[in-house]
This record gives sequence, C-alpha cells and structure tokens, in this order.
Amino acid sequence: MQTLLENPLLLALLLAAPVLVLVAPFRTGWLLALVVFAWADSSMPLVEFARKPWVRFAVLLLVAFHGAVRLRGRGRGARPPTAAYLLFAFCVVSLLWADPFDYPAGSTVFLGLLWTVLFALVARLAPTSGAAASTVNRIASVLLVLFAIGLVPFGRAEGIVVEGTGRLRGFFNNPNGLGITCAIIAPFVAIAATRARGSRRAWRWTLVGVLAVLAFLSGSRTGVGGVMAGVSVALFVRHPSKYLMGVAAIGTLAAAATLARGDIDLEEGATGNLIRGQTISRLSGRLDRWRAGVEMWRESPVLGKGFMTSRKIQFVEMRDDGSTASASPDTAGQGINFHSQWVETLVDLGVVGTALLLALGLSLRKVARRLAHTTVDPGGAAFGAAYLGTLTAVTLDSFFHNWVLTPGSPFALLFWSLTAIALRLDQLPRRPVVDATPVPAAAHPEPALS
Repeated sequence: MQTLLENPLLLALLLAAPVLVLVAPFRTGWLLALVVFAWADSSMPLVEFARKPWVRFAVLLLVAFHGAVRLRGRGRGARPPTAAYLLFAFCVVSLLWADPFDYPAGSTVFLGLLWTVLFALVARLAPTSGAAASTVNRIASVLLVLFAIGLVPFGRAEGIVVEGTGRLRGFFNNPNGLGITCAIIAPFVAIAATRARGSRRAWRWTLVGVLAVLAFLSGSRTGVGGVMAGVSVALFVRHPSKYLMGVAAIGTLAAAATLARGDIDLEEGATGNLIRGQTISRLSGRLDRWRAGVEMWRESPVLGKGFMTSRKIQFVEMRDDGSTASASPDTAGQGINFHSQWVETLVDLGVVGTALLLALGLSLRKVARRLAHTTVDPGGAAFGAAYLGTLTAVTLDSFFHNWVLTPGSPFALLFWSLTAIALRLDQLPRRPVVDATPVPAAAHPEPALS
C-alpha cells in the first residue's frame, strides 16, 4: 500500500476534505460524519479504513471544531439530564479499577466527545420545531441514499444478502444494522405522514411501508418489532386508538402464553420462523451469553469491572451441547458481545451504573411525553410523539443489542443526535407558534412536518 507522500492525489484529497467541510454549513459537516460512522459498519469498499476507531474519533473532532467556528454566537445547546452527567461521571470514576485501562479510557473519552458535540452543537440545529423537522428530514434523506447504495450489487466488499441465511444485508455489514436504522427513523416518517397532505402524505406512508419491508428482509427481529412498536406508540400518542390498544393487548397475551408454555426457544412455533428462515435455538445463543454476563457481574455486583472492560475480557463461548469454543466473530476484540446493553452495563458498571442508565431512560421518556403533549407548538408536539416512538424502539432493541453506550456506533450517533434535538425543543421558551401554512377554511388540518 502506498504512503501518502507516494500518492500526491490521495494526500490532496485528505487535505481538501477538512477544508471543504469547514467552509460548508455545520449541518452538512455533521451529516457527513453520520455517513462516515455508518460506513464503518457497512459492507462497502474502504470499510476497513473507516472502521478504525481513530478515523471516527478524528471525524468527530473535526465536527466539534467545525461547530465551534460556524455556530459561534448562534443560540445555545441542549442541557443534558442530570442522570447523563452522573452516568458519564461514574464511567470516568470506574476507570480507577478498570483492567485493562487503555480501551475503557479511550471509550470514555470518545463517549464524552460524542455527547459534547451532540448536546452542545447539534442541538443548536433546532432553534424551532420547524428547523428540527427539517434536520430530521435531511437525516432520513441521507440514510435512504445509503440504503439505495447498499442495494447496488456492484463494487461491494460483500454481497447484498448474507449467504446461507437469506438475510438482506444491504448497506450494512450486519443485517441487524438495517433493521435497527429503520426502527429509529420510522416513527418520524410516520408522524410526518399524518401531517402531510396529498401526494406528500401518500409518499410518506409508502416510505413507512418500505422501511418495514427492509426491516423484515433484514431478519432483525428487534428491527421489525421496533418499527411496529415505535410507529404504533408515536401514532397512539397523537391519536389514541382502541384498535392499537387491542393489537398491543393481543401481542402481550401471545408473548405471555409463549413464556408460560416454556417454549422460549420458539423452535416449533411460527414466531421463530416468521422473520428468519431458520430456528432461533436459545434465542440465537443469547441466553448463554446473558448467563455468562450474570456470572461475571456477581464478581463485582455494585461497581462493576469498569466501563467497556467486558469488550476486552477473553470469552469462551458455551455451545448448546455443553462444549466450549474460543472467541467467535461475534465477540468484539478479545471481549464478549453480550447482545444486551443492560447485561453489559451490569458487568461494566454494576448496579450503580445500571440504575443511572435506567434513570437516564426514564428522564428521556419524561421529556418526550412532555414535549408530545405541549399545546403551544404543534410541530414540537409532533416531534415529541415521534421521538417517544423512537425511544420505545431503542428501548426494545437495548435488551438484545449493546450499542446505546458505544460511542463509535452509527446507531448511537443517530439516536443521541435525535435526543439532543428533542432536549433542545423541550427547553425552548413555551411560546405559541403561529403556523403560516395556508389551510382550507373548512378542513383546518395540521401543518406538514416539513
């Protein structure tokens, strides 16, 4: 591989890219950062370069400098919940007993930089509910472009479909990434559909259907469930429906009946084969991972082993037949992928950190509900309902994946960006917002989200 000095063109591009970003609007630079983070989790060319932690860290530093220059004197950021401050402080303190120290320390710095950029800078993109909706529309547009790129069969590092499973990988390396991303943005698209008119309304509802189909084809159960649950919650908050309540009740009873029968493996039931074409014995191996996590947590139940230390602990995988195997591709580095944010937090931060994470989630839910029920700003209320749906989808997924506190994750960047915008809207002065959108006198419909 040539060095930069041996390749003047590549050197010129690397020097020109930051300059182009710095002269562009801040929102453009931040959206490019979202693309870089997503590329690091993709199956596209140059993914190995984008996957290096220092690349994403450098990109985030550039975004921070960009925002400090371009947004100077332009409004204020969002004030994070007290639980967020306490959780980050505990992550820092946990480094005192973390072993090893390098990876957890780097992850803590990365998390601090991520939250600072999002809460202090990205939140400024939402001085009004209209600006917030415009920002989310641009996010959705960028992600849809990435989805389209992922469906092009040429020039890829890996195939569109995972061989042997039939799961649609699309743009992402792991098919779950496609389903999770669809679940995060679907509630916003659905709320926009309820507020649009004519062809715009039909287009947005079609887009909701496309996101649901992509999530289904990805084979991600939490992706499909997140789309359904997130959209349903967002719509229910806007327009309470007995039909939606009935669907939720049926789903809850079906889940309870499954657990009561002891059919947790779901091997013989239709549920286990609806989304994927193969059985999901022992919940795709998660039960063994969760048990291993609980055993590890018992070694330090109160304070944990230190933030992100489980990612660097050698893991021996237990198979269904009782035999063991060395670390598999599902493990991160030398550590274990617990496939649950809550189990990982228990191991890394103990009961204290888990309680703080729960408190943070509850505070965000409170913000979303307060914003969704505001009567002085219809656009802010729509954003709050959509964010509450996304928060529901993320909460559901957090039991089966562990990316919420992973600072280099594209899904974490996306979710915390939306969180920063929601917090900023919630902290704006409560003044009636006059919508100048022309409306037929007889209908009086709500204005479109964008």
